Amino acid sequence: MMLTPESTIAEFQRRRRATWHSSRWWLLVALVSTISLGVLSWNFHSVPDPGDLRIGIILILVLIACFVAANVQVRRLYVARGGPMRRGSLLATIATIAVAACTSVSPTAPVSWSMKAPSKADVASREIIIGRWYEETTASDGSKMAELSERRRDGTYQATFRKITPSGHVVDQTEVGLWGVSGKVYFQIMQGYLKDGTVHSVSPTDADYYDAYEIVKLTLQVFECIHSATREHYIAKKVAQSFRLPDEI
Repeated sequence: MMLTPESTIAEFQRRRRATWHSSRWWLLVALVSTISLGVLSWNFHSVPDPGDLRIGIILILVLIACFVAANVQVRRLYVARGGPMRRGSLLATIATIAVAACTSVSPTAPVSWSMKAPSKADVASREIIIGRWYEETTASDGSKMAELSERRRDGTYQATFRKITPSGHVVDQTEVGLWGVSGKVYFQIMQGYLKDGTVHSVSPTDADYYDAYEIVKLTLQVFECIHSATREHYIAKKVAQSFRLPDEI
């Protein structure tokens, strides 16, 4: 029996709609996997993190499985039926592949005896931190505390602290040293006090002059961190280079 042109067109339109309905979810998952791979590759370094490597392998396998699943769904509409694969079987297959990928990747990265790979994130964080930052707070005794820190491009810093007691007495102290950032860790090494234009060095063997902070938030306007040892919380705001410590806090 021959199909009329009208019935052929209707059948084609029916199969086209059925093709879209049967494969759209697989294509959507494939699209999300592709975008995720792009984001993952943006932060890729020469020595990849084992977790990122595992995620990348899983995404690639899921991407392949999605295209296979979409192809099977489409073939069901245009090829004679011969026991097509069910969606549940496909999901079970994808899950099995993903679990196998997780267990096949070594949980630890190989040891590298060379310098660490360049980090775009560290470069970006460093560029943001360079400049002047201001913070103020109130001590338990009611004294007003303020800090103005300038972190320079050459890795040195100068921080001036001002304390105004409830009676109005003002105490200023300035320290100098080195600073740096690596991943989510910001660190400072105090090298001395600045008094009357002269740096009075401190002992580099004193552990109290070495400080590390966990970065909580870092933007162009806000630098929020927690001291790794004392767990004290600090929030500083970016200010202009012309900014000076206020006489009143």
